Amino acid sequence: MNATPLQAECVRTLYGGAPHAVLGMLVGSTGLAVLLARHVPAAALGGWWALMLLQAVPRWWQVQRFRRLAAGLGDDGVLRWGRRFLLAHALTGLCWGSAAWWLLPAGPHEAQLLLVVALQVVCLVVLVQSAAWFAAAACLVLACQALVLARLLLHTDPAVHQLAWLVVAATLAMGVLGRRVSQVVVASIALRYENRELLGKLQARTQEAEQANLAKTRFLAMASHDLRQPLHALGLLVGALSHAGAQRPRLEAGIASAVASLQSLLGALLDISRLDAQAVRARPQPVALQPLFDRLGLEFAPVADARELQLRVRPTPLVVHADPALLERMLRNLLANALKYTERGGVLLAARARAGGVCVQVWDTGIGLDGADQQRIWGEFVQLGNPDHDRERGLGLGLSIVQRLARLQGQGLALRSVAGRGSCFAVELPRVAGGAVGAAVRAAPPAGVFPLLGRRVLVLDDEASVRHATQALLGAWGAQVDLASTLEQALAAERPDALVCDGQLDARDVAAGGSLELGPLLGSLRGRFGADLPVLVITGEVRAPDVAPGLPGVTRLHKPVEPQRLLEALQSAF
Repeated sequence: MNATPLQAECVRTLYGGAPHAVLGMLVGSTGLAVLLARHVPAAALGGWWALMLLQAVPRWWQVQRFRRLAAGLGDDGVLRWGRRFLLAHALTGLCWGSAAWWLLPAGPHEAQLLLVVALQVVCLVVLVQSAAWFAAAACLVLACQALVLARLLLHTDPAVHQLAWLVVAATLAMGVLGRRVSQVVVASIALRYENRELLGKLQARTQEAEQANLAKTRFLAMASHDLRQPLHALGLLVGALSHAGAQRPRLEAGIASAVASLQSLLGALLDISRLDAQAVRARPQPVALQPLFDRLGLEFAPVADARELQLRVRPTPLVVHADPALLERMLRNLLANALKYTERGGVLLAARARAGGVCVQVWDTGIGLDGADQQRIWGEFVQLGNPDHDRERGLGLGLSIVQRLARLQGQGLALRSVAGRGSCFAVELPRVAGGAVGAAVRAAPPAGVFPLLGRRVLVLDDEASVRHATQALLGAWGAQVDLASTLEQALAAERPDALVCDGQLDARDVAAGGSLELGPLLGSLRGRFGADLPVLVITGEVRAPDVAPGLPGVTRLHKPVEPQRLLEALQSAF
C-alpha cells in the first residue's frame, strides 16, 4: 500500500476519535482542578481551567469542520488537515504543561507529586488515543513534558528536582511504549484499509458480472429472435419450392437471401463470441494505410453510388503498427455504418498524423447522434432509426465488434457527433516512421467460371451432409473432390492439391477407435502426400487453440465459412 493513502487513513482515524478526546480533556482538567483545590489558590485554578476550556472550543470546531468536509477531501487534503491536527495537539500539550506553572503547590510534597503523576497519566492516555499517528502523540507529550521539566528544574526546593528525573524517565518509557502501540494500531488500520479496498473491488466485480450477465441475456434473447426470422422464412420458402412452377427463380432468390442473412448474423455472433472469449490474438506489424484505403474504396464505391453518395478516400503515405486483418475489419464496419446512416452528402476516409501516432477517421454527413445515443450505439443489436429492426439495414453488431477489436489491440476509439449534421469515428494507432511494411495486399481471386479447374481437393469430415455440400460447391468451381470420413479413407485417396479438414473430428470415427488428435492426424496425411500439402482447417470452436502450431501451411477458418472466403483461402494455398 502507498504511504499517502495509509497516512490519510490514520488521520481520519484520529479525527474520528477526537470528539471523545476533547471531552475527555475537559473532564480530566476539571478533575485535576478539584484534586488540587485545597493546595492551590482559586484564582490560579480558575485561570488554568479557563485556558483549557478556551483551547477546547477551537479544537471542537476543527473536528466538526473536518467531519463535514472529509467526504470531499482527497488524500492530500486529508494530510493537510493532519498537519493542522499536529499543531492543535502541540498547543493542547502546552496547555497541559502550563499546569506545572499555574498549579504546582508550594507544599506539601505529596501534592506536588500528585500533580506530576496526573500529568504523566494524561500523557499516557494521549499516547493511546493518538496511536494512529505517533507524530501527533509525540507533539502533545513533548510540549507538555518540556514545560513540566522547566518548572521543576527552576523550583527552589531540591526535593522537587528529584521529580524532574521521574518526568525524564517517564518520557523515555512512554516514547518506547507509544512507538510499539502505534505500530500495532497502524498495522490494524492498514489491514482495515486493504480489506475495504478488497471489498470495494469485489463489489465492483460482482456488479460488473451481474451487468455482463444481464447484457448476455439480452444479447442471446435478441440473437435468438434474429436467428429465428431467416430460419422461419427459409422453411416457408423451401416448403413452397416443391409447388413453385414458374415462381421457382423468385423462391430460389428468396432462399439465397435468407441464407445470406443467416450467414451474416452467425458470422457476427461468432466474431463477438470469439472476442469475448479472448480467442482472437492481435498480431501487430507495420501496415501501409494507402493499399488498405484503396481496397476499401473499391469495395464501397458501388454501395455509395447506389445510395447516390460521395465516397472520398484521402491519399496517405502513413504507416501504422497494427494487426492488418483486424484494422481492415474495423474500418470496413465503420464505413458500412457511415454509408448506412447517411442520406445526403457523403463519407470521407482519411488519416492524420498526430504526436507519436496516426488518427484514422471516418467522417459522414449522416443523421448524427446526441449525447445519450453516443453511448448506446456500442451495444449489441442497437440500430438507431430502425424501430422495425429491418435486417436489410444491418444487424446492429458492427460498432460493438469495432469496440471489441479496438480494446483487443489497445487502440483508442473516439466519436464526435452532432445530431442532424454527422459523425466522425476515429481510431488512434501507433505510427511507424520509415518502417518496412509487412501487410501484403491479398490478391483477389481470378475471374472465371471454374476458378479451381484442374485442382484436386480432399475433404475430410465426419459429417456426411458437410462432405457432400462441400463436394457440390468445390465441384461447381471445377475441382475434383475426394471425400473421406476416416483417416484410412483419406490415406487411400489420390494425392490432392489441398486438404479441407474439419477442426472437430470425432477421434473414434477418424482414427477407428484411437485417440488421434488433429496435429498428429495432419502429420500422418503429410507423411503420405508430402510435407508441403496445403491444409484448410474449418472449426466451429470459439476458443480454438492454434491448429497444429508445429506444422506450416495450415490455415484456420471459422464456421460458417462464406463460399467466397473458402475460394480465396484455397487459391491462396495453391
